Amino acid sequence: MDSSGVAGKLIENLSKIERKSYDMIAATLINGNQTEINRQCLNHPSTYAFYAGILATAKYKVNISEHTLDQYYSERYLAIKEEIGGDKGVTETFIKQKINTDEKYQTLKLNLYRFQQEEGILSAIVKSLEHKKDMLFSLASNFRAEIKSGISVNENDESGIAKSIRKDK
Repeated sequence: MDSSGVAGKLIENLSKIERKSYDMIAATLINGNQTEINRQCLNHPSTYAFYAGILATAKYKVNISEHTLDQYYSERYLAIKEEIGGDKGVTETFIKQKINTDEKYQTLKLNLYRFQQEEGILSAIVKSLEHKKDMLFSLASNFRAEIKSGISVNENDESGIAKSIRKDK
């Protein structure tokens, strides 16, 4: 399966998950151990790139769906105008309502909404990964400051970054 196939399967599965499962996925991507900043800094770009790529696929699906919906609307509009035979007192509202009740149009519109939902889910994940990047930069900066000063901001052995690094040496 190529990368777009993998992206499609992931998007499809993400749109089916319930809130509890979504929270677990988001927490797994965002959470980290303060003593593993280096590993997280190294792994984060590839995780971000993966989900940003999946988001790009979802955006593509939304764009294609919008285009298909617009094209179908235009085709139906022209067909209805031709059926009626020009401007014989038919309003734009009448034509719009006739198109809105068309079964294929409704199906295309629902597909668009589903793709927009998938894009929203992935957008939220990518935004949370952007927040994680900011946190990692901040923690790494604090780590460097602790190392330079020779003191730990936090006296707790388990969370003081500089202390845990010094213990390893």
